[in-house]
Amino acid sequence: TGGGIEQLKNIHWQQRSAAVLLGTVILAGSCGFVMDTDIAAAAASKNKSTYEQNAVPQVISLMSPSVVGIIGKAASGGGEVDDRYNLAHGTGVIWKSDGWIVTNAHVVDGLTGITIVTSDGKSYKAKGVYSDPMSDIALVKINAKSLKP
Repeated sequence: TGGGIEQLKNIHWQQRSAAVLLGTVILAGSCGFVMDTDIAAAAASKNKSTYEQNAVPQVISLMSPSVVGIIGKAASGGGEVDDRYNLAHGTGVIWKSDGWIVTNAHVVDGLTGITIVTSDGKSYKAKGVYSDPMSDIALVKINAKSLKP
């Protein structure tokens, strides 16, 4: 029934969201970001919400430069006329400063002419795309240096 399909979509979305959140936490830890570990400060703020502690804006501020846009041409099926407006887009995260981007496989699978746009507005053509649809994770390689993971 329609309700069952919607329920499955919601479960899939929750799993994907949890994976992205976990991946962001892992990337943040591997890139040397250290959250507030001062026990005294943590104890003093234990009665405040995460938002009141300014944690959410701090994480956004730290992570935003690492977020990239991914744009590509969606594969056209069955001999359709080439449509230059048939574009797809998604996001990814800079994993390594030398041009490795982590994203979801469903973002890049089936795209051609993939372009990565960094938070400073620079554009890079994808040099390689490595995707695992089963785990819905992908790596995109661009020729760039000194990116902010």
